Amino acid sequence: MEKVIFMICIPAFLALITFQRVEGCTCLRDSLINLYKKSDFVFIGKLVNKTVENTIDGEPDPNADTNYVVQVFKVYKNGNLLSGTVDIRTPGIVSLCGIDLDVDKEYIFNGMETMSTEGDPTLAITDCNMMLHFPITQQMLGFVQDSLEALQFIEANFVTTS
Repeated sequence: MEKVIFMICIPAFLALITFQRVEGCTCLRDSLINLYKKSDFVFIGKLVNKTVENTIDGEPDPNADTNYVVQVFKVYKNGNLLSGTVDIRTPGIVSLCGIDLDVDKEYIFNGMETMSTEGDPTLAITDCNMMLHFPITQQMLGFVQDSLEALQFIEANFVTTS
């Protein structure tokens, strides 16, 4: 009898753990040229501040949007949006496609210009549209700059819009 109960409980347990709720980003990675073309802005900058919109008992809410303050170094696309420092928003990490970046590190920032709930233009990045998900080191900087200049040249001279 114990063996029968055991044989029934194991599949039931496996079914329960199989059907647990899973949250995550489900976008396919795109080519660099397509990510560049789809972006409203592209620049190299340094993340100088990071704040989470909401807190729960003094701790950051993992579902809340994260706001980044970024010092702009070199603009490759849509310079009219970018100068000095800019504010960029990303969805909460637990929610779909937010991206967690480290303060005092340099990144390629690229993404979309959206409208805030107040109707103000807002720069937004997600895991799906970031060209490079890790910080740029000094050893990488020349290669990254050359690559972005090549993408800038390709888009300006060879890419047609339909």
